[in-house]
Amino acid sequence: MFEGYEERSSDSPFVHRVWRCRSARAGSFLSIAAGQVEIVLARVRETSVLTVRGPETTPAMIDYPSDAEWIGIQFSLGTFMPRLLPMLLRDRADVNLPDASSRSFWLNGSAMAYPTFDHAETRWRWDLTRIYAKGYTDNVITSGGVLEPGLAFLQKPFTPASLASKVREVLDAPVPVGKQLP
Repeated sequence: MFEGYEERSSDSPFVHRVWRCRSARAGSFLSIAAGQVEIVLARVRETSVLTVRGPETTPAMIDYPSDAEWIGIQFSLGTFMPRLLPMLLRDRADVNLPDASSRSFWLNGSAMAYPTFDHAETRWRWDLTRIYAKGYTDNVITSGGVLEPGLAFLQKPFTPASLASKVREVLDAPVPVGKQLP
C-alpha cells in the first residue's frame, strides 16, 4: 500500500488541496468518485509523468507500481483548464502532458517546471478558469465588494441556458499565457 501519505490545504482559490505519497510495493487501490479536476505528477524510478485527471462518476480500481512517488494538486470545485475541459477528462480519460526535460513538461506551448509539494501553487503557472456562483462568502470572490478582475460570476438561481452562456463566455475569453495563481 501507500507509505507516507500527506496532504495540505491551499490558500489559492483555485486549489482545494495538495497531496503526496509513495509506494514500496506494487498494488491497487479504490479511486473514489470525485467531482474535481486533478493534476498528478508520478515519478517511477527515472521517469516522470504529469497527468491531468478529470472528474470520476464511479469508483474504480487503480493499479500502481512499486518504487513510485506522487504529488497531486486537486483543483477547487468549478476550476478547470479551458483547453482540457472536465467533460473530456471524465472517468479516467486522463491526459499525460509531454515532457520538456527531466524536470519540466509542456503546457500550451510553454515549458513548466514540475510542481513540488511545498510550492504547487506558487512556483509555477497554470491556465485556469473558474466560474463563481453566489453562495461563496464575499471575501472569497470580492475585494471590498468588487469582483476581482478576470473572475467570472453567475448569479443564483440560474437556468441551464444561463449557465451554458456563462461557460461559453469564459471559454471564448482570451486566456493569458502563464497566468500566475494567487
